[in-house]
Amino acid sequence: MADALAFDPFYVHVSALAADSRAALTAYFAAALVEGRAAGRVVSSSLGAAIWALPGESAEQREAYAARRVALSAALGEDGLARFDRVVAGMAAAAAPFPEVASAYYLSILGVRPSAQRTGVGRRLMEHTLREADEAGVSCWLETFGEEALPFYAALGFRPLCPPILETSTGSCYNILLRTPSPAQPR
Repeated sequence: MADALAFDPFYVHVSALAADSRAALTAYFAAALVEGRAAGRVVSSSLGAAIWALPGESAEQREAYAARRVALSAALGEDGLARFDRVVAGMAAAAAPFPEVASAYYLSILGVRPSAQRTGVGRRLMEHTLREADEAGVSCWLETFGEEALPFYAALGFRPLCPPILETSTGSCYNILLRTPSPAQPR
């Protein structure tokens, strides 16, 4: 996943102060996978992973989040963790006016090995959880700095909730996208 997201402005910013940013990102994604498996959904293969956070706040989710913070501090250093906190707080504030995201599945990370991008891997990593959300009647949402990813997400039913937002710490714009549940398809 570090290769897949190495140029994403968020990950560049949070890992910029690490002695070895690639190693820091590898540790970051390892911690995110552990958290996702403990308190969300993870669909992965040797070519990539989709990490989802589910709505609500259980004790298990709080514990998994606390463990990830410890791992992020070790991977990014205290200054990198502070950068992470600033960006995440700003992005949370930008999403706050949209009540529909509070009860939605959140795609935290989608990463596909660069050599496998545009081959259907990303769609396959997303399909199971999107189907699960549809069956439960739950929306899904995400934030993406990747302008080039917008057609991919649109093909999966995601639509912008607002115009692109400038994230001031990274100096880059990102999009908040929402996917409402698709009606059940006849079998």
